[in-house]
Amino acid sequence: QRLGFDIEKIKQQMRDIIVKTLISIQPDLVHHYRTSQPSDIYNNMCFEILGFDILIDKGGTPWLLEVNHAPSFNVDTPLDEKVKRGLLQDTLNILNCTVDERHQIVSILKKIHEQRVIGISKQSKQDYYQFRHQLYSMKLESLDEYQLQNLGGYERLFPPMKYYHTTDPSPEEEQPPASLDPLSLKLWQMDQKVKQGRQVETRKLEWIEGNEIDQ
Repeated sequence: QRLGFDIEKIKQQMRDIIVKTLISIQPDLVHHYRTSQPSDIYNNMCFEILGFDILIDKGGTPWLLEVNHAPSFNVDTPLDEKVKRGLLQDTLNILNCTVDERHQIVSILKKIHEQRVIGISKQSKQDYYQFRHQLYSMKLESLDEYQLQNLGGYERLFPPMKYYHTTDPSPEEEQPPASLDPLSLKLWQMDQKVKQGRQVETRKLEWIEGNEIDQ
């Protein structure tokens, strides 16, 4: 700042570098993840902390040097310990891993397997993947809400936080048909969750199309 650089501009350029880098490798990551974790119904079985090495030249322009997939967590100074300890604490907090959730996932997968083995449920592949999508949509909504409330020292880069501060007029809430039995009512409620998830994804795409990242 003493050299006359716009610090906020440099930070935004660094954010853009990180987002563009992750977007460039996202298709490969999705492929490898789905190949190695085909039974992960929530799509959040693992995580990774990446270290971005960024050099700022004498003109104040940031340049990406490399991305470390296994950054060092050794501590040599009090500042080092403060930063890295806080990072790990915030990471474990935002993951929100609980024993109850593990038991829930194991129970769901066990029921799916039992139904296939004994033939109680003659689900087609389309029905099965629709069921998984419904579970995933509900989980994604609750996970998104939790993470936004528990960022700690993290910053949501994409979509930016200002996207989440945008409110849309709330449509009149749809009511379920009165004639539904308990099981049908549950399926109807799950379907409503999926529709809400699609609306959120549509809003994200609209935001992306209307807010291109600077080249």
